[in-house]
Amino acid sequence: MLGYVEAPEAWWRVNGMARSLGVSLPRAVTDGVLTRKELVGLVQCCESCGQAGPCNDWLGDADHGVDLPEFCANSAQLTGLRDEG
Repeated sequence: MLGYVEAPEAWWRVNGMARSLGVSLPRAVTDGVLTRKELVGLVQCCESCGQAGPCNDWLGDADHGVDLPEFCANSAQLTGLRDEG
């Protein structure tokens, strides 16, 4: 569709990591817990971290536990969102 911008792949990884913690990023933004600028920062951080392969593998594993992997550059901020909720 002309003029339609697709979400970057990093968005799906960040959203998947957040969801694994029980965090809804769209809800965090609409509730004012997370600004749009902070959300963009999370996606940009993911895009530049260089761990897309391990991240995709981790997200594809149903038995990954309750904590994010150590390699996740957004782990602290996403865990903070979980703890605020």
